[in-house]
Amino acid sequence: MEAPFGKPEGVFHDSIPGENGVGLRFRAEFFNIFNHPNFGNPNNSLTSPLFGHSTQTLASSLGSGGADGGFNPLYQIGGPRSIQLALKLQF
Repeated sequence: MEAPFGKPEGVFHDSIPGENGVGLRFRAEFFNIFNHPNFGNPNNSLTSPLFGHSTQTLASSLGSGGADGGFNPLYQIGGPRSIQLALKLQF
């Protein structure tokens, strides 16, 4: 299953069997594990002194996740390094 906000760059998972069909499943997903910046579009105004320079990361340029819409920058392409942990009890 693919995450709705992009593929994880690293995944670790393990299943721990128990008795009577009960077990635990642990999963860890790592996003932007090497913390590489992905810059947004460059400034395209010819009269600007910043013409041709990117002034924000891609995560910041795709929306704030608040009232303005878009995903939270933490989960966007180019967002900061993040780790997501999950523990599931299966019965």
